[in-house]
Amino acid sequence: MRYCQKPFKVVNYVSQKLLLGTLNQAKINSIRVALASLPIEILTLADLNINAPVIEDGKSTQENAEKKARAYFTMTGIPTLAIDGGLHIEKFPLEKQPATMVRRIGGVEHDATDEQVLAYYQN
Repeated sequence: MRYCQKPFKVVNYVSQKLLLGTLNQAKINSIRVALASLPIEILTLADLNINAPVIEDGKSTQENAEKKARAYFTMTGIPTLAIDGGLHIEKFPLEKQPATMVRRIGGVEHDATDEQVLAYYQN
């Protein structure tokens, strides 16, 4: 058997940074609290002067989150965590479920506030 004759040093290539792939300040705050005990630097898109929303046209929250994480990782090279959410209302028929489009009230493309979402679905 042959062995490597040259000394080598094991280097830790694990990133010490994590980018949060969202422009939503409420999500950023929640994730920061959840990850506070980890020895990593948590960065936001604002920290990197990125204001490039990713089009969320996936068929599921998982697809949208993956799309955002991949897009922001491609832009920055920093491992990225993205979270997406949806809403299922028990008594609504399937075709009327907001699902991943919960903040796009009535099919209109805009980000509604929590108050606007509640008001819309209470009617």
